[in-house]
Amino acid sequence: MVKIADNVILVVDDDEMNLHIARMILEKKLSCSVITATGGKQALEILERQFISLVLLDVLMPEMDGIETLEKIRSNEKFEDLPVIMLTATVDKDVIRKSINLGVTDYIKKPFLPNELLERVSKKLEDTVRILDTVLVIDSDEYKLGRVQEILEENFTYKIIATNSPAYALKLLEENNINLVITSADMNFIEGFRILDYMANHEKFKNVPLVLSTPEDIIETVNKMKNPQQNNSEEVIADSAVVHKDKNKVANVVTNVIGYKLDRKI
Repeated sequence: MVKIADNVILVVDDDEMNLHIARMILEKKLSCSVITATGGKQALEILERQFISLVLLDVLMPEMDGIETLEKIRSNEKFEDLPVIMLTATVDKDVIRKSINLGVTDYIKKPFLPNELLERVSKKLEDTVRILDTVLVIDSDEYKLGRVQEILEENFTYKIIATNSPAYALKLLEENNINLVITSADMNFIEGFRILDYMANHEKFKNVPLVLSTPEDIIETVNKMKNPQQNNSEEVIADSAVVHKDKNKVANVVTNVIGYKLDRKI
């Protein structure tokens, strides 16, 4: 089983009918999932916890309008390059000028036609490549695998690749630019060692952290990986989770976790 996060579109509009129509059109015709927000504040909260490929942002909204919401989005360096299309019922030159200054040049006039919406969104997704940290999650237990993936997707902005096949994990490591590897703390010894051996002997993974963890500890562990300034040592231990950047040391960690002692140094 291999799962890769699809495109996720955030539609922000205070009109529930517009949200319903946009979701119905986009999810039916495009390979994407749609999340909706009825205001700027809710949209910003969603962006903080959920990977978003593209934002469709209404200009006229109460409390926090589209331009103010866009300003707050751009003020966060994580979202400087996040693609945004403005939804507008009127073409206001001042709104256009402010949007351009904030890096947005795409507009869809409301009420939108289904074909126009699909065409503009499809083109924007094709033209935009968001470079995200990619996390490889490996666990032979499908329940645990799904749980870890769910936790990561709910709490962090990562591209998630998950597999229950350690053999296929080696292929994924070879073919993808992986920034973090998370494996089960109780993975089969032989399979776990093959992954470790592969990473230890390939230069591209020299600085790629390997995490041995359980679903219960994953948030604390990944938070520590995101804030390395709080952890100056190469080793981070959080209850059942162990993180190492030095693969030579990880060999000993793996064997200790699973109850073996390996008389070999990678």
